[in-house]
Amino acid sequence: MRTPNRPYAVCFSLGVAFFLVSTLLSDVIARTAIGGESVGHAISQHIYYATAQPIGTGLLLAPFLLVAWMAASLSRRKTMKKGLVLLCVTCSMLALIYFLGYQNSQQYMAQHMWTAATLAIGFLMFKSIPVVVAGLVAFLIMRRGSPVEP
Repeated sequence: MRTPNRPYAVCFSLGVAFFLVSTLLSDVIARTAIGGESVGHAISQHIYYATAQPIGTGLLLAPFLLVAWMAASLSRRKTMKKGLVLLCVTCSMLALIYFLGYQNSQQYMAQHMWTAATLAIGFLMFKSIPVVVAGLVAFLIMRRGSPVEP
């Protein structure tokens, strides 16, 4: 029996997974490598700040959800493979931007530049706009043509 194709569930789940992995790993790596914290303390601090600031966490999640939405729409119109390629490539670029942002934040913390450290994370959503726009352009190009019937 063939499993039903659920592109929105798959793409949004993968988008949230990319977000969780990229933010958690980026923050933990930055805190341990630059900040000198233990892994357990770095994980607990990340979880604390992510839950204490739900609006900020939601803003960091937004680019991943936008990309997941585009990928799911592409999966419905074309194939799941094309949607997943768009999702993985674009979310990987977002993860790289987030990794560099968390690294910069910890470097600023080490230099006691508190405002710069905060803004290095706060502006990640704005730094991700070019990647989301590039993903949108790729989405528009990939969806051209006739839809593929299942």
